[in-house]
This record gives sequence, structure tokens and C-alpha cells, in this order.
Amino acid sequence: TLTPGSNVVLEGKVTEVVSHDAFWLDRAGTRVLVYQSTFPRKALRVGQQLRVSGRVSDDWMRLTNFEV
Repeated sequence: TLTPGSNVVLEGKVTEVVSHDAFWLDRAGTRVLVYQSTFPRKALRVGQQLRVSGRVSDDWMRLTNFEV
């Protein structure tokens, strides 16, 4: 589960790029809004497969690292 304060690693597909620092990740049918806080921010595209790791903050996952 995505409990606030927990550290998580998710794999999924980018379904929507909201802005230069936020995107929706589809993880087995569940969409998770991810905030990209690392600098420099990576350019993302819809359909891109990612593995992200970070900490859940309320309903946001603050991104610490990801692999393409």
C-alpha cells in the first residue's frame, strides 16, 4: 500500500505528464501521481516505462531516483 511516510519502489508506465515536475504512473491498473523533485528533472513521455523509488507524502510520491 502507499502509506504516507513509507519508502516505495514502483514500476509502471507514464500515462500523463501533468507538468515539468509531475506525472501519472500506472502501476498494475492503479494510477499514482508522482512529483519529480530531483535536479535536473528528466524529460518524460506518455507510454514510457519507469521504475521509481521514493517516499510517499500524503497522496504524492516524492521521487528520489528512477530508471528508464
